Amino acid sequence: MEKDPSILSLICLALTVYVYFRRSHFHDKIFAEVNKQKEQAHLEDLKAGKLEKPAGHNLFMSMRGFKIAQQKYLLYVGYPFVAAIFSVIIGGNFFIVFATFCVPMATWWSWQKKGGQIYQEFKIANQPAKPERNELGSANFSKVPKKYDINPDDNYQVFLGFTACLGVNDKKHVLTIAPSRSGKGTCLIVPNLIFPSNNSYVVLDIKGENAAVTARRQKELGKDVVIIDPWGIQEKIGAVHGIKPMSFNPLTLLDGMSDEQLFEECTSIAELIAPMPKDTKDPFWINRARVLIRGLLLAHLKIETPANWSLLAIYKALRLGNAELINYLNACAEIELAADDVNQFKGNDPDNKTFLSIVSTAQDTTEFIRNISKGGGDIFNPKQLNEKPTAVYICIPERAIEANYQWLRLVVGLCVRAISENVQNKQIKRTVFLLDEAHYLGNMPEIRKALATSATYGICIWQFYQDIGQIQAAYGDYWHSIVNVGVQQFYKINDLNTQKYVSELLGNRTLELNNTSTNASGEKSTSESIMAARLLNPEQVGLVKDIITRMDGENYLLVAGPYYQAESIKGSYDPNPLV
Repeated sequence: MEKDPSILSLICLALTVYVYFRRSHFHDKIFAEVNKQKEQAHLEDLKAGKLEKPAGHNLFMSMRGFKIAQQKYLLYVGYPFVAAIFSVIIGGNFFIVFATFCVPMATWWSWQKKGGQIYQEFKIANQPAKPERNELGSANFSKVPKKYDINPDDNYQVFLGFTACLGVNDKKHVLTIAPSRSGKGTCLIVPNLIFPSNNSYVVLDIKGENAAVTARRQKELGKDVVIIDPWGIQEKIGAVHGIKPMSFNPLTLLDGMSDEQLFEECTSIAELIAPMPKDTKDPFWINRARVLIRGLLLAHLKIETPANWSLLAIYKALRLGNAELINYLNACAEIELAADDVNQFKGNDPDNKTFLSIVSTAQDTTEFIRNISKGGGDIFNPKQLNEKPTAVYICIPERAIEANYQWLRLVVGLCVRAISENVQNKQIKRTVFLLDEAHYLGNMPEIRKALATSATYGICIWQFYQDIGQIQAAYGDYWHSIVNVGVQQFYKINDLNTQKYVSELLGNRTLELNNTSTNASGEKSTSESIMAARLLNPEQVGLVKDIITRMDGENYLLVAGPYYQAESIKGSYDPNPLV
């Protein structure tokens, strides 16, 4: 090897540097072609499902493309050796030969690395998605579909929170479980009574707060506002809406009915007045009391004109002296429609213990009639719920609920029946029953029937309970049919049994676990396993701040916010006098 390089070897070195440092020649022409072949192989094998994970790699790749690249890279690495040998032949010294070898080698290494990075980015972008493991469950919280978005053009929406609603064609019933003082009234009930809609409403208004806050708003929206308030709650708490209360006489619904219809309606009224106690061991007394009440009702309807129909007459008849009651029943037995029922009791010895026990049971179940009979004002006819937008508030003080819950059952139950039986005059597409503290109603067959069939009549039953135990206590073996509605909501749950129920209801998800172990030789190995886990465990259910909502078989989280924080409706409601 010469000490002084020849001119030719210097020219060779200059050409080598020129060629290898030109990106367009070396990279674009060589490594770009290699990457192109790798990418093509990757895409073809991706479609064919032939991608593999080479040892030491985290991503899947085409092994065919990987081998093509290896061969090409090994071929091109021969160029530095060829350049060095050629430099020796044409008279290059040590430094010229070394430079001639290192320049293409360093450039080759640099562009191979760069080409590998480009391909790696391509491979990641075209990496097949790792399949989600759902063998043991796929529960999650989904994004609320657009069909539940609030629509200003829909005049029959039911608001499920500030971010979602049921549209006019969505016939679901709703169940909300939330403890006392959780904000279910301020976040769900009151917003529905403030936001514009053409829905009719029947509101079970314990303490009268909802009427005090929203009655004026409902009137401004063009609705007939009916406040049924026998105890005068609105005046006592200082409500400022200025709307006079009305009275409710369930017998006014019966005017114009045939004898067959009267018998059916009086049967329902008797069942609402005398509900069957939960877990009763002897239903005889309640059943006989129902028959007695029905017979007295039927006789009263035939004896009096519709203008004089009143439950108070039944109340007074049951409190006649024993002999007087027997004489009254004997007279009622002359009325054909009531005869079948009354004949079962007429002619009894006034001191007959069985008869006296039946009368005593009927007296107990009708005691509330004395309290509700003191309400004044015009009489509300539930049939108008179907005919024009109406908001009905059923007000009762907490202290009076236990002794008068049958009255609540009567009003709610007969409103449901009036809507389903007045279909021919139907003008309103939806009537929403907002039944706060629904456990006070007890086991209501009308509610069970409405949940099963009344959606076609435009009835939306929305019940509010404090925990799952209240539903089980009210409906016994039927509680699953109450819970199994289109929309189930759970908010700020602090009851353990309800937390467990919600945790189970939301379902399981599949967790993937990576397990690393080391053998005796110090070699590490990794394995994967899966296990089932609740989407939320019971404790986590109680920590969720949003409204846990389940509908259409999916889980959602809806934003909860009290109505008084919404700037857009400021001035649309009156102050709550109880706050």
